[in-house]
Amino acid sequence: MRKSGGSIFATTLFLAGTAQAGVFIEMSDHDVASGKMTPRHHLYAQQGMLRADSTDGHTVVLFKDNSMFLLDSSAKTYRVLDKAAMDQMAGKMNDVMSQMQEKMAAMPPEQRAAMERAMQSIGQSMPGTAAAAKAHVYDAIDTGATGSAGGRSCHMWNATRDGKPTEQLCVAPESSLPGTAEVMTAIRSAASFNQQFMDAMQARGGAAASLASGSGGIMAQHLNVMQKIGGVPVATRHFDSSTGALDSTESVMTQWQQRNIDATQFEIPAGYTRKDFLAGKP
Repeated sequence: MRKSGGSIFATTLFLAGTAQAGVFIEMSDHDVASGKMTPRHHLYAQQGMLRADSTDGHTVVLFKDNSMFLLDSSAKTYRVLDKAAMDQMAGKMNDVMSQMQEKMAAMPPEQRAAMERAMQSIGQSMPGTAAAAKAHVYDAIDTGATGSAGGRSCHMWNATRDGKPTEQLCVAPESSLPGTAEVMTAIRSAASFNQQFMDAMQARGGAAASLASGSGGIMAQHLNVMQKIGGVPVATRHFDSSTGALDSTESVMTQWQQRNIDATQFEIPAGYTRKDFLAGKP
């Protein structure tokens, strides 16, 4: 089974520099056996802003102004994860965890231990218990192999988590893709947002701080991995978490265009209604 969570490419994308023209990227799912390519996401980066569209046209994610905006075009609504929403989320998490602790305190020892193990297996922890949050270590290993994807030659790396391969990255040199500097400017803005979220969780203490402690440094590690591989992943293929075999599909960069992007792509469209971030769908 594919592990849940985004790939290193989806989380961090590319390498450093100063802002220039914008960049449009299309990512597609590639069925390795049949060769079928299905577009899945369109990405836009410009002036420190980042936009990700689902190709069904219904969901948009924007990173700008130290906030994340989630848009639903079918309902014409949007939600905003800003500092106030972060604090609200952290407080709600602590409330839920406190209620769970009270219930667990009344459980028989065996049942409590089973609950702690279940929480640990999904990456959570109860403050003060043995199931403490653990910070994972991310790295990349050069396989020495070469390949091609999306019409571009690339070098093969294995991304790892705690020493175990999680993704196979087909990495093209920066020089083959103009505008990587602009993309990285946007990614660093998103990384700043991520750090702001972690800081808000830490400030709340309790379970929120415990989760932030376990997640802390992930973005920095991903950026270090991108620095190490020295290029842009133009294809990403996951390893099966149980067998270690490569999945039958991979994510491939099918378009990369450096161009000026209309500023309205990074704005909330007229007529959209704002919804509470914790109220479910946008």
